[in-house]
Formats: sequence, C-alpha cells, structure tokens
Amino acid sequence: MNSKTRFSFLLSLLFLSTLSGGWSAARADEVKGKSLYANLCVRCHGVDGRGQGVMKFNPPVADLTEPAVQGKLDATLMREIHDGRKNTAM
Repeated sequence: MNSKTRFSFLLSLLFLSTLSGGWSAARADEVKGKSLYANLCVRCHGVDGRGQGVMKFNPPVADLTEPAVQGKLDATLMREIHDGRKNTAM
C-alpha cells in the first residue's frame, strides 16, 4: 500500500470513528433525557407529553406535543423548565 492510499484509508477510518462517536454521544443524551422525563415530568405531562399525567392543575399543564411548544427554541424551553412559568404549577 503506497503512502497516498494509506493516508486515504486512515482518513476514512478517522471520519467513520467520528461519526460513530457522535452517534453514541447523541444516544447517551437521548437515554439521559428519557430518564429525566420519566423521573421529573411524567407525573404532570403524562407518558406521551400531552398533559394527561396523574397530577391535575388549574391552569392545566402544557401539552408538549402542541406546535407552539414544539416551535420554541431549546434555550427558551430550558429557561422555562429551570425557572418555571408564571401563574402555573411549573
């Protein structure tokens, strides 16, 4: 194998290892997120996120599947989760 072929091969291996490393990090985030939701959110927002958990509030909790919620920026959602929402149980 000449040096040009060897370099291309090593570059390909590096690229593939980067892709698989990114996938496993994303998968780890997904698993962590599901665990957090199951432990902290499911009681109010329900298993499917539609706000039909075992605990009931007035005003009702947010339906997380609504387009208005889905369209929010991640930073906005993080702030609302962390700080809560005024005049709600959150």
